[in-house]
Amino acid sequence: KKIEDFIPQTRKDIQHLGIILFKIFTGQSPLYRKSHLDSMDGGKSDMRLQSQNQLVYMLTSKVPLSFAKLAIGLMKADGSALDSWSARNVERELNSMIGD
Repeated sequence: KKIEDFIPQTRKDIQHLGIILFKIFTGQSPLYRKSHLDSMDGGKSDMRLQSQNQLVYMLTSKVPLSFAKLAIGLMKADGSALDSWSARNVERELNSMIGD
């Protein structure tokens, strides 16, 4: 099994929300395809997040830093405080950002 099979569904949902926000903010995907031509899986490829620097650059050229941090934090919810977030937490955070 892949590591993703062990990630709780709520964490996956939060990560996908970060990906959706990234796409909305930039019009681009934060993912790239990593090929495994030499592997035993017949050349299948996995989708991976681009580097942190690339994600920050792509986002901050389009949105304020606070929005960029939120989207990246959600996509990388892997042991950070954002792991325990729900959609309601994200809604509150976005509302506070928009209201400021």
